[in-house]
Amino acid sequence: MSQFIVLLPRLEVAGANAQGAWWFLAPPGPTAYVGFGQALALKCLPPGAGREFVGVGAVVHDYRLRAEKIAGTYPWLPHQLRAAALINGDDYSSKNKNALSLQPTVRCDLTVSLAIVFEEGASVDRDKVELFMRSARIAGGVVSVNSLDPFYLENMGQVRERLGTGFALHARPDLTVPASGEDTLDALLRATLPTREAREENPWIIPATMGYAKITKAQERVWTRDGHLHAFAEPLVGLVQLKSLKTASIPVWKFKKPSDRVFLVGH
Repeated sequence: MSQFIVLLPRLEVAGANAQGAWWFLAPPGPTAYVGFGQALALKCLPPGAGREFVGVGAVVHDYRLRAEKIAGTYPWLPHQLRAAALINGDDYSSKNKNALSLQPTVRCDLTVSLAIVFEEGASVDRDKVELFMRSARIAGGVVSVNSLDPFYLENMGQVRERLGTGFALHARPDLTVPASGEDTLDALLRATLPTREAREENPWIIPATMGYAKITKAQERVWTRDGHLHAFAEPLVGLVQLKSLKTASIPVWKFKKPSDRVFLVGH
């Protein structure tokens, strides 16, 4: 089926989340980009036309972790920019009753192009696209839109030609297949070892949040967004690879829901 693509080229994103799970640091994963695309679609399509949204193609041009190197410590020390939001007295530091406890937060800046894919004939309001982008966020990061110039294209070949350079985000589930005596986590850690052999065999491999699994029932809670039901969840981590547009296509990441408990993205 023919498709309709809104290309947002080279978006500058400041202060995006670089901690997809508590145990790894990486650029924002595909869940962030697909979530952004769905949010744009809900704002820019007529009511009830949400199914016309297909998915998102992501191309990364630059990534800068907000961190520094200090001799004799870990390779990178992320900058700590935020303290806990106050919920009750337990959030205060045990040593200083006037200071909130610090929570681990790791941020990054990046340049990314997003191709938002719709079904052919989708009634995308172009004025609403520009209005949405004025307050848009990607992975919690602020998007700079000083001179927004979206392109309206027909296929990913045109997107690739328009961008010229960059690294498309590809799923690599094959690298998490465990060998004999391993589990999936062993395979993931082996594929991301910082060795020359691993980098030469599969360059630019990074862990990413590929979805979430509910660990509690969805229920009403105070302060939820738009009154939606709330459930606690844990991230489902996989591997993605950044592939140069010189040799690779741009896959379209889409929502998947294999069960009521699990939410995933893939292509």
